[in-house]
Amino acid sequence: MQLLRNSYFTFILIILVLIPINAEEDHIKRKTCLAGDEIADGGGRECDDITSRRDLIAMSNLELQDQIEQILSYFIELLQGTSPIYLNDVTQSIIKISDILNIEENLELPIDMMVALEMLGTRIDLDGVLNATIVGDNVALLMANPSVDNPVVGIRILNLNYDRFYKDAFKILAAEDPGYLAANASDVVVYLPAPLTTPDSRVSFVVFRKDYGFGELDLPTILSLVNSRVISVKVDNTSELDGEMISLYFKPFSEPGSLHMCANWGYSNWSNRGCLPSMQKPQPGMLYRCVCQESTYVAQLILSGDSDITSTMSTAMTTASTLTPMSSTSATTAPPTIEDIINDLENLLNNDSDPSITDVDQIFDQINDLLSIDEDVVFPTEFLRLLDELGFRIDLNGTETAALVKDNIALMMADVEDSNPVRGLSVAYREEDVFTDDAFKFLSNMKNINLNSTMNELVVHLPESVLNSPRRISFVVFHNDRAFNNREESIVNSRVISINVYNMTQFDNGEVVNIHMKPLRIPERDRKRSCGYWALLDDSTGYWSQEGCTFIRSRNPVILDTCQCDHLTHFAEILIVKPVFSEQNEAILEMISIIGCSLSILGAIIILITFVLFKTWRLKFRNQIWLQLSLALLIMSICFLVVVFVKYDEYSVSCLLTGIILHFSVLTSFCWMLVTAIKAYRDLVIVFTKYIPCQMTLATIFSWGLPIIVIVTYIFKATEPYKGRFEEMTPSGSFCYPSGLDLWFSVYIPIAVILLINVILFFYTIGFVSSSIHNQNITYYEEAHKCARIGIVLVFLFGLPWIFGLFAFNIVAAYMFTVTATFQCFILFIFIICGNKETRDLWLFKLKLKPMPRYKRQSASRRTILPT
Repeated sequence: MQLLRNSYFTFILIILVLIPINAEEDHIKRKTCLAGDEIADGGGRECDDITSRRDLIAMSNLELQDQIEQILSYFIELLQGTSPIYLNDVTQSIIKISDILNIEENLELPIDMMVALEMLGTRIDLDGVLNATIVGDNVALLMANPSVDNPVVGIRILNLNYDRFYKDAFKILAAEDPGYLAANASDVVVYLPAPLTTPDSRVSFVVFRKDYGFGELDLPTILSLVNSRVISVKVDNTSELDGEMISLYFKPFSEPGSLHMCANWGYSNWSNRGCLPSMQKPQPGMLYRCVCQESTYVAQLILSGDSDITSTMSTAMTTASTLTPMSSTSATTAPPTIEDIINDLENLLNNDSDPSITDVDQIFDQINDLLSIDEDVVFPTEFLRLLDELGFRIDLNGTETAALVKDNIALMMADVEDSNPVRGLSVAYREEDVFTDDAFKFLSNMKNINLNSTMNELVVHLPESVLNSPRRISFVVFHNDRAFNNREESIVNSRVISINVYNMTQFDNGEVVNIHMKPLRIPERDRKRSCGYWALLDDSTGYWSQEGCTFIRSRNPVILDTCQCDHLTHFAEILIVKPVFSEQNEAILEMISIIGCSLSILGAIIILITFVLFKTWRLKFRNQIWLQLSLALLIMSICFLVVVFVKYDEYSVSCLLTGIILHFSVLTSFCWMLVTAIKAYRDLVIVFTKYIPCQMTLATIFSWGLPIIVIVTYIFKATEPYKGRFEEMTPSGSFCYPSGLDLWFSVYIPIAVILLINVILFFYTIGFVSSSIHNQNITYYEEAHKCARIGIVLVFLFGLPWIFGLFAFNIVAAYMFTVTATFQCFILFIFIICGNKETRDLWLFKLKLKPMPRYKRQSASRRTILPT
């Protein structure tokens, strides 16, 4: 009989024998279809007709038992066919079974259904995926294809203490871990023998939350009560393990009495035929162990008999009576909701007496469970506020410090006094992905603070003012950001910590709190690291804000990053969206910027040398304007190169100076561009203009003085001037610059106003020049060439290429801006020095390549600031 059960068809025949003789005829036909046999009456037509029932599964007008029958018929159709079975083919049906059991726990599942679920686990095509799960509230199907890259040693079901399954509670194990066998960590752990973990085999598990529809124990006068989850293990289509033993560890629903055993369900009743008759009693706090050779639906049982039942067993039966499939009460209590937890916290805080650690320990267990579930539980901001208030209210019972540490949340409290100075907190790095009690430590001295990320993952350094008077300090540390319903695109990249000092939220005299954090991941190119604090909104939500915090990225990969903030609340390192082009485009744009700025610096230097060498050249007003414009562009080009090569990642003195000088040079350049545009308009359009005395002095005061006024006003007005991060898509780098509204008022608006004036003057000027050239006796080609030449000079003199910068988020505009704005001073050098005959002759004479030129005085009607 042992050998026969290894055969697929004999296995089905056993099922047929176990079915009652008076079973319905169509029920027998379904079993025959499952075996692949023909039905006597009508050939195989009845089996073919099963395919038409697929759409009936979701019909809500059927009785629950009929819906189960329809699902079973559908499974039989899939299993008796030769076509591949995919996850999508069965997922909704298995979820439907689970939902039906939610409605009626006592509904009896057909034996065929138990068999079909096992067979589906070995037949479903995972379509290239190594592991797959289908999890409903009451039924779960897990499948794995072991390989060298996907070792499978067993399965683990996390301990959630809920009355339904969750997908994240099921884990395919690649290695054994003693920590999994703790009763507070797992509900079920299964370890397979080595032969079953070899490649080219399918391992599947069917798990029932309770014993739905399973039979009674196969012993006289004994009644079995299932006291654990029920799990079946299949490898390919075998039901026996060929002499190998499988280890199954169970957490009982209630602590069993003296009579309990490990049993196997033989498709009709429970027996100990395939398992050792007694369970191994564990160490305190550990799971019970079953050792089985038969792998079909194993569970822990509580046993009861006739009058010889001991009083111990009677007590166990009373406790376990709610666990039978005939009971309408769930085996476990319903999980508390976030609303329940908030009510409990409010009740504790509204009492006249302060709560103790013991009072809140159970609530923190419930919070920890909610934080461990990966689902859309909405945590209102009221929940965060109550946790902060709780840290101030808990009675420490005469001690100076106290801690409440769970896997996903920790509350640390300290009463600061002269005898108990607290300057901060450290959270040690641990390999386990959960918090542990020994990881948290109050710091009384920050001189020997350890910021190595291999030692600590979070360090808080409080300012001196915290120790000015006795007060309560508390920290709430979250393992993840599940309690923060972020509606923005920010991603939390560290632990989240709430820092609370009684009767203090802001610091005086420029003090800051330093929070050193270990990043959880290295950001991708389109993300940048920053500091964030949780800003609360009126609708009980919030978002991660960067105001009031400065991020200092560590240059050493093993040293923690730093956030400096001027207030207290919830903090974390966050990843925010950073607009970028592709790496190739960014590299090209950066190279163009470097070349353009370098040539512009060279051109500006030659213009400056021309001014120094030739007195006749520097006496002309137009050349004096060009010199000042070139000098401003020279400073700006140097700042651009500094930004590209230095790549500031933190706020520092050098970053501050670069930001101030760049801000000044940009505004100054545009002021001189405006002066140049006005001068060109007066000379080319108005022609006969009234002489303005001290015009160079006025132009200098305006172009160099106005930017100084803007910058000084900004510095005195801004709370933290030049602490904002300004990052462009290209050149790839960042620098300290005004941010927010200050950026608009001190940079964008002045530039926009000047560009608007210059655009208007450009069209007036080029229109007048075009009309004047048209009246001259020259060919159309000469006319077009001269207009184009003058237009190009005016475009760069007036700074019009900077208009492309307004649309630099577009790749085409970015290229246009980079190849024009960065080359601006070099192009001016070409027209001013190389393209102007007078200046060119001066250089040729200086180089002894041409005799001294003679100049004729131009009439007023031919005055121009353009090179000829």
